[in-house]
Amino acid sequence: MITRGEGARGELIARNYLTTLGYEILTVNFSCRLGEIDIIARHNSTLAFIEVKSRNYETYGDGFDAITKGKMRKIINAARQYIAMRGLHDVNVRFDVVYVCRDECRLIKGAFDLNDVY
Repeated sequence: MITRGEGARGELIARNYLTTLGYEILTVNFSCRLGEIDIIARHNSTLAFIEVKSRNYETYGDGFDAITKGKMRKIINAARQYIAMRGLHDVNVRFDVVYVCRDECRLIKGAFDLNDVY
C-alpha cells in the first residue's frame, strides 16, 4: 500500500519526468468540491490534466488499472471546473496518466477523454 508520503514522492518524480518531456507544470494538487487533479500542465498547445499512480511493485497491475470510471468522472469534473474558473474554453485538453514504480515513470498520453464516463 502506498502511504501519503510515498504518494507525494511519486508525484515529485512524475513532475520531474514530465518537465524533461517538455511539460510546463501549472498547478499541483488542484482540488475543488467536484474532485482533485494531481498535476495540471501545458504540453505544447494542449492543457494536460494528469493523474499520478505510484506503485512499489507491479503485483497488482499498473497505475492505470487503479483508475475507475468514478475516479475518471471526478478528474473530468474537476478539469471542467478548472477550465471554467480560468475561462479556458477554447483550449485543447488531454487526460494523461503517469505511472511511477520505484523511480521509473511511464506516461500514458490521452489515457481517457471527456466522453469516457458519460
